Amino acid sequence: MLKPTVTVLIPCYNYAHYLRQCMRSVLDQADVEVDVLVIDDASTDSSADVASAMARQDSRVRLVSLPTNIGMVPAVNCGLDQVIGDYFVKLDADDMLTPGSLQRSLLLFERHPNLGFVYGRPRHFTGDVPPIARVGKPRWTVWSGVRWLELRYRRAVNCISQPEAVIRTSALRQVGPYNKSLPHTSDLEMWLRLAAIAPVGRINRVDQGYYRVHFGSMQRTVNAGLLKDFVGRRDAFLSALSAVGDRTHFAPVLEKTVRKELARQALDCCCRAFDRERVDTVPVLELAEFAFATFPASATLPEWKGLERRRRQGTRSRWSPGSLIFSVMRRTREEIAHFRWVRTGV
Repeated sequence: MLKPTVTVLIPCYNYAHYLRQCMRSVLDQADVEVDVLVIDDASTDSSADVASAMARQDSRVRLVSLPTNIGMVPAVNCGLDQVIGDYFVKLDADDMLTPGSLQRSLLLFERHPNLGFVYGRPRHFTGDVPPIARVGKPRWTVWSGVRWLELRYRRAVNCISQPEAVIRTSALRQVGPYNKSLPHTSDLEMWLRLAAIAPVGRINRVDQGYYRVHFGSMQRTVNAGLLKDFVGRRDAFLSALSAVGDRTHFAPVLEKTVRKELARQALDCCCRAFDRERVDTVPVLELAEFAFATFPASATLPEWKGLERRRRQGTRSRWSPGSLIFSVMRRTREEIAHFRWVRTGV
């Protein structure tokens, strides 16, 4: 019986330093047929040379060199027509797969043939050498797509880093390419569109991907900034509603839910800026404007009332009983949310 093939598409722009390690993490996956497709986005370093040398050494590697730089999302979309695998992974050139991650994902797909995509727990790290992946006895969580969407729109954050996710290629073909108008959050929108057409699976207790944190990454250069993050998330959640609305009857409820939550989070960031005496470095005015533009009824939110109190009282407000109680409640919510994400991925 033929094993299913996983096409791993690696977009690369000037990441020669990391590319070989990234590709090696795919080629060394055990008991899985892999097809590595590198899309070099007109790099000015030796990225294309690294990929070309790997292709000469291993027939499972293919290289597409773009003549001009077109950006991350368009480069990925250029490679989608050349995906030949039954499953698909978009793996940034500075990230890696953990040992055995593809085999674990394919086993979950095999047990649940209707899943649109599977993800797991990422391991964030810095430097050149990744830590030893956390390995335990895998446990699975499977949601209907509708339930997963409800949770995401309620929490208004992206729970997937990227390298820990595997997509069924047929589902990818159904929802179409990545949205090039969302350079910061096209991945988030893709997860939402996929969940609109199929159930979602998550592998718990083991690390499924290495996500490298470094100052040269796009998340810390062209896509950096608190306000940009809020705008990018809002645009992704609202954009995906067109796909969600075609298949469910509660798109208006999801829209109101995510607008309110994003406004709440933005105003909470403003409150934290006052509490930590960082109003000079946090764009408080812009975040407040974002909140009201996103959710016009923001004046009814407790976070807005807390911000108004801080504006009136200054730094003294952080010691008021209301602020202290709110801080404790916030910290409790955050710890519960993190625990839930570790256990189940949402």
